[in-house]
Amino acid sequence: MSLKWKIFRAFNYLLLIIVLMVAAMGTYYFVSGHIPGAEETFYYVLFISGALVLITNFCSNIYLLERYYPDTRIEKNFLVLIAVMMSLSSLIITFLTLSYFYIFYDAFLSEEALSYPNNYSRIIVLLFGAALVISYFILWMQVALKKSIQRNFSSVFHNFLESAD
Repeated sequence: MSLKWKIFRAFNYLLLIIVLMVAAMGTYYFVSGHIPGAEETFYYVLFISGALVLITNFCSNIYLLERYYPDTRIEKNFLVLIAVMMSLSSLIITFLTLSYFYIFYDAFLSEEALSYPNNYSRIIVLLFGAALVISYFILWMQVALKKSIQRNFSSVFHNFLESAD
């Protein structure tokens, strides 16, 4: 396995762990000590749904790499799952990117941030930005992985047919 796929796998595991931890902290906050209202419940359902989509996407990437790379045929049902998870993950990451711009402004450029800088929140915002960059890398490499596996399978299959003649 080449270095780029090892990095891809490592980033998937890293973000899987991060999303699991954030989802666990969000769930703990949601269920701890108070009865949530309808609005909080709605936002929690959105939050946990997005986390589950990202978790499923990262797990499917790891499975795709471990099970099908370099040249095994990908089953049609799994191709559909990959396409759906990638589409939903793209939407979620786009939403998170838009949210990031607001959070970045609030942590670095707002009057309050300039008057009373909080280095801890700034570090968290920068780590969030790094996670977003890694997420875009994963989305890009997810497409490349699928194409690479399909191309390698096609090449092996054609070589097998030619050798059978």
